[in-house]
Amino acid sequence: MELISQLETVLRPELLQGLGTGNSLILEERQRNQDDTKVKLIGVSSPFLAVRMDKLNHLSALKPERERWNQICDYLLIGQSNGSDYAILVELKTTLGERTKAKGKEQLLRSLPILEYLLSVCAAEYGSSEKSNLTIRYVLIAEKEHSKIYKRGSQRGRQGQLRQRQEPYKSIKVATFVEPTVHFAALAQG
Repeated sequence: MELISQLETVLRPELLQGLGTGNSLILEERQRNQDDTKVKLIGVSSPFLAVRMDKLNHLSALKPERERWNQICDYLLIGQSNGSDYAILVELKTTLGERTKAKGKEQLLRSLPILEYLLSVCAAEYGSSEKSNLTIRYVLIAEKEHSKIYKRGSQRGRQGQLRQRQEPYKSIKVATFVEPTVHFAALAQG
């Protein structure tokens, strides 16, 4: 049984945004006291499952004074391309500034144990070992950038927005996009 089907079976339905394929999918984050963040993924070429990570009640056992341990990313996209499974952890931000960028990277880093837990549940239930064959990508997407964040050397697109930038953060590498519409193939590239 493939990983998408396994996760659909073990996760609560309200966590699943659905399968995306062949067209587009809107990823959104509802925020208190701020504008909601909406990003459109376009050009989806193979089926994937979008899991709402921000709706998980996941780590109530951790100490409350270490709040950053409980903050994870907004989405987990699971799919298969060319016979290989992939997972894309996605954090959405309305405006990308130095503080929001640092917080987003931390949220992506803190999401890896949740992904590993979900894979372990599937392994226990179905006897699979998808973890070893899984390519993991960390993505931070913002609708717009704070005007002072980027210096010389940024890769800019046609409309002056940052197209993509890869940055190491602790043990992970984060791809950052600043645009409200992102081509799915760009997320899946390593």
